[in-house]
Amino acid sequence: PAASRESFVDQLLGGAFPNVVAAHVGRRAYADITVAGGYPDAYQRTPRSRARFFASYINSIIGQDVSDVANVRNVADVGRLLRLLATRSAGLISFAGTSRDLGIDDKTVKSHTTVLEDLLLFRRHQPWYTNLGNREIKSPKGYITDSGLLSFLIGADSSRIIREDAIAGLMFETFSVMELVRQADWAEEIATVYHYRDKDGREADAVLERQDGSVIAVEVKSAASVADGDFRGLKHLRAKLGSRFRAGAVLYTGARTLPFGDRLAAVPLRGLWQ
Repeated sequence: PAASRESFVDQLLGGAFPNVVAAHVGRRAYADITVAGGYPDAYQRTPRSRARFFASYINSIIGQDVSDVANVRNVADVGRLLRLLATRSAGLISFAGTSRDLGIDDKTVKSHTTVLEDLLLFRRHQPWYTNLGNREIKSPKGYITDSGLLSFLIGADSSRIIREDAIAGLMFETFSVMELVRQADWAEEIATVYHYRDKDGREADAVLERQDGSVIAVEVKSAASVADGDFRGLKHLRAKLGSRFRAGAVLYTGARTLPFGDRLAAVPLRGLWQ
């Protein structure tokens, strides 16, 4: 999927969903794709060769390029931060917590995180809110920018994605949200990517807003089935936004696209590039 121009984002912004009818079911169907990632020089390699590529790539970009984008005293700390952020990809960013875990002051952690963003290794998504109340969580979420790179950094192969819920969750969300970012870059109309979460546990992993104020929302699940509760955050946004809410999708690893009421559907992960 990494080399073509998909239209999932444009479809949802138009109020439609891809009609997937016979996708392979379960994490196993997508494990190899998420581990491979989207780097052209990496995704067609064998796992061993891909690991060597990423090791060399990280050593090169951090060892050589960090000094070009910032005045960093200890380059090794940037590499340590990257690996820690990888374990928390698809999670809320806590600079204070990261500072404690690395033994580096908070100001330095923030500065080094910006360096990793400048190097296109890490991406920060701001929270989305617009007068929906005072329950929204205002912390940004962070992502390693490529699922193949993430797989290398956390030491997770395809078998771990299949077996382990936590690994599958962060890998599938990182893969899916970064694909949405990529598609948003070439969508027919400009769409900015955010995330949504409130203190009542309602969330959407990605909220894309166009300049005209219209919104789509996507939640990512690694499960092969979905329930009404998986749409809780999307329904909340739909109720609050009315006609501004164009569509909401839960991406999952099931076989087919399933309608879940007005402007909502469960869509197999394959729908991202179908």
